[in-house]
Amino acid sequence: MKKINNYKVFITNNIGQEKIYEFTLKDFSGKKYDKYSVFINSCGGDFNVSCHISRQLEIIGKKIPVETISCGLVESGALLIFMSGKIRTAFKEDLFLFHNSSFVNGLKSETTKRLMKVESLCDKYWIGIMAKKTKKPINFWRNKYYSEEEFYFNGLEAYKLGVVNKLI
Repeated sequence: MKKINNYKVFITNNIGQEKIYEFTLKDFSGKKYDKYSVFINSCGGDFNVSCHISRQLEIIGKKIPVETISCGLVESGALLIFMSGKIRTAFKEDLFLFHNSSFVNGLKSETTKRLMKVESLCDKYWIGIMAKKTKKPINFWRNKYYSEEEFYFNGLEAYKLGVVNKLI
């Protein structure tokens, strides 16, 4: 039986700038990994960082399979990272949250305008990822995103929605 050389990363608690280093400074030269696993138990955090990590995982996923594993809580930007996995695993009782990003508040007008452009791009990226990976119409996710209410669902519901493709 061949031993699987699995690279593992853990995302717990708040997603902040320091998490980027776990994904961008890794040197894979000279090492052969069969799989890249990301274990997530997070309420989210900095949405720009989540977008960055998500894109890094997409790049890694072109070389080796990326599996994202929910470990209880996958909310906000953590869900975007979770969706980057080709294999997305969860327990039935895990909790997921999909909602709109809102990182523009209390800033000067020019800064606010620049951030609103970035936020708009992130919004389109996130909605697009959800539609592509779940094979649900983009309007389904757009309506959930721009709804006044936050969209919570458990692991079983996530499986039915296509957010999860491997249920434990």
